[in-house]
Formats: sequence, structure tokens, C-alpha cells
Amino acid sequence: MNIRPSLVISSALIAASLPAQIAFAPIGAKWSYKQAHWGGPDTALMVIEVTGDTLIDGRTCRKLQINEGMHLGCHQLAQFLSESQDSLFYFASTTGQHHLVFRWNAVIGDSWSTPVHQFGQHDTLDWTVLDTSLVLVDGLLLRSLEVNVGSRQWSSFGFGGTVTERLGNLIAPFAWLYGVCDGEIFAGLRCYEDADIIWQNPEVAKCTLGVGLDEHAGPRTVIHPTMVRASEPIMITGTVGSVAVHDATGRRLSTYSINGDRTISLDRPGMYSLWFTTTIGEMAVGRILVH
Repeated sequence: MNIRPSLVISSALIAASLPAQIAFAPIGAKWSYKQAHWGGPDTALMVIEVTGDTLIDGRTCRKLQINEGMHLGCHQLAQFLSESQDSLFYFASTTGQHHLVFRWNAVIGDSWSTPVHQFGQHDTLDWTVLDTSLVLVDGLLLRSLEVNVGSRQWSSFGFGGTVTERLGNLIAPFAWLYGVCDGEIFAGLRCYEDADIIWQNPEVAKCTLGVGLDEHAGPRTVIHPTMVRASEPIMITGTVGSVAVHDATGRRLSTYSINGDRTISLDRPGMYSLWFTTTIGEMAVGRILVH
């Protein structure tokens, strides 16, 4: 697959009202994500596809389906997505309602809330727009939002950072993470494709795994505990390498060397991801919930 160029246009050049655009993906669109487990080797490729349309409460919804990889227990995938007035909604079967996910025409400072129901837990995610931009991919301008996401009940976590039309979020797709789950997780968008766009992450050689670094044989790393209070010690035991700490938006906060045992602490509540890399390039991802 060829990597096609993309260009980010600063929000300073964009008027307050962004041009109307197709906010979601057409039938046949595919997202390819790498899967990983925090305590073991990376597993497989997760491929999500728009398989068709379905009518729910008078709304035409795109249906998302996982057609490759394991069905993750730690996330709730927004399986049915619809558009209305330049906004994207997901249908929650537990509430029987369509809930707002993204407002593509939002401006800096706009905010909204999304109810999340999974694993018997109930939560509300509060979104705030920090910046906006346009991204040029294959000649098509896609709107992009830089968002911060907060959890009211500290049960589920939305992936903030940069969210772009069609591409979604580079960390995880249209899904939310259950805060205390230690199962399989998404570990980065490798590529997206539909009839109009082919986008590939410039940090990977191709959509499939097994090219370049050995991405299947992840390092054996143990984190204890995985749920702590702010400033409490966290013990990391692993092979020789490094660990990078990222916040819920994907921003790297710090990096530590690892050679056996290492103790760190996190000062603020939130969901953090720990990215482990050994000296020979093996990778794994772990998570810490600070409350």
C-alpha cells in the first residue's frame, strides 16, 4: 500500500464555521489497529469495517463490525453510528437512545457530554475542544479536533487528543475503555482505507504486522498495582529497556529506563498508558488508573 501525503492546516487559518463535509465513513471503509496486551506479547491485527446501513428509530446508521482480530473485552465499540446536523452519534442499546460523540463543526471552547454504558457500569464523558484544523488527505479536506476528555465517574475513559473525520482517533477507534480492565487493548491505528482515501500511519511499514521490528513477541512486564491513588508508588518489573508514560490524550509525559525493578508515581487522577520497549525493539502496552 502506498503512503499518500497528508497536510495539516493550522486552525488559525480556519474560519469559525468550518465547511460541511462527509463526517463519517462510507460502506466498505476499514480501520486496521494493532492489538496488544499489557502483560504479554502483542497479539494480532484488529480490522473494523463499515458493513452496511441499518435503520434505528428513524435514523440511518452505519454498522461497524470487527472482521479480524479478537473481540476486545476492555472496550465498548460504538457499533451503530449516525449523522445529524454535522454531528456524529452512536446508538446505545442499553439506553435505547442516540448519543452525541463528536461535533465536527465545533470551535475552540465548545463542549458536550457522552453517556457510556458497559460492563454494568455507567459513566459520562465530558469533551472540550482545545483546537481545530483541516487535514488534507488524498485531496480531501477532513476536519480535525484536538479534544480533552474527562470522566465523571472514573469508570470509562474516552481517548482524547486528535480526532479526525473518517480516521477517528489514532489511539483507538469509536470506542471507550473500561478503566479497570486488563485485557486486550487497541495499540494504534496502522491504516484506514475507503473508496476515496487511503491513509497509512507513517510510523509503520505497512498495514499488516510482522514487518520491521518484531511486534509479536512483546516484553514480559509486570505493573503492580494497576489502580492507585495520586502519588502512590507503582512498581514496574520488566526486561531491559524503557517505559514511556502517556496521558489519556496520548501526550507523552515522561520516559524511564527499565532494568529489573523500577518505582514511579503519578500525581494527578486519570487513565495513563505505559508503553514498554526493550533494547531489541519488542513492545507492549500497560495501563494505570489513578483515582
